Amino acid sequence: ALAVGGQTVAGWIYDPMGGRMAVAQRGQGAWMAGQRLTALPGGPVPSLRGSLSTKFFPPEEKTRLEALRPHFASTYRLFCAAHEYLNLLTGKGQFACYNRTMPWDHAAGALAYAEAGGHVARLDGGEYHPGDTDGGILMAGDRDTWADLRHLLFPDVE
Repeated sequence: ALAVGGQTVAGWIYDPMGGRMAVAQRGQGAWMAGQRLTALPGGPVPSLRGSLSTKFFPPEEKTRLEALRPHFASTYRLFCAAHEYLNLLTGKGQFACYNRTMPWDHAAGALAYAEAGGHVARLDGGEYHPGDTDGGILMAGDRDTWADLRHLLFPDVE
């Protein structure tokens, strides 16, 4: 990712084994192989499929979140943020949730997903910045679906 003044302005996610690369530039969209990428629309939580990465949550929170998996159509953990962002960008996933947000894992993907039309925000609803390493990040196809997800996953967060 390329960040200027605390904002990600461009990002690339390269999958060498799959021979594909997503490219995003702030205000210019997200692209792969000459095709514009579009986030899948949101919807009711029980119909959603996506990444619920609980690895870096405290043990009690991890247990609570793991118990919520049956509320979704499906969840997965690829243990690779780049591949999970590629799932969001290519229509295999509709949401993603992370607690630890190191810029090498999230700066390019968060920009690309936002440029594809998805809603990206910290768990408290604030704007994600590439320098944020805590506070989590939640992504969904639209703002309403994001709010529904946050209400289910983190009902005590204001």
